[in-house]
Amino acid sequence: MFIDGVWVGSCPKGETVRFEVPAGPHRVKIWRRGGGGCSPDLEVDLAPGSVRALVCHVNRERWASLYSGGVRVRNRAQIDFLRKTINDGWIARDAIALHEGA
Repeated sequence: MFIDGVWVGSCPKGETVRFEVPAGPHRVKIWRRGGGGCSPDLEVDLAPGSVRALVCHVNRERWASLYSGGVRVRNRAQIDFLRKTINDGWIARDAIALHEGA
């Protein structure tokens, strides 16, 4: 996990971790272990003393059409996705969904 572009630690699947940061706006980004995929930046503005819960998971919408029925390219959107992934050095941008949780 990166906060404001700085690596702050990892969060094993299914576990909860806590990171303390000062009040104010922050950018949070999650990278898949091994670096093959990441979330978009999430902007979080913290009030003094506040606690926020963030949740991440595989962005199923991003991958659903690619893996449905095997790895066969079926449409222009898939071709564009694969081309962009290859051009980004095999980093699947937005492969991880990151949002505020309850």
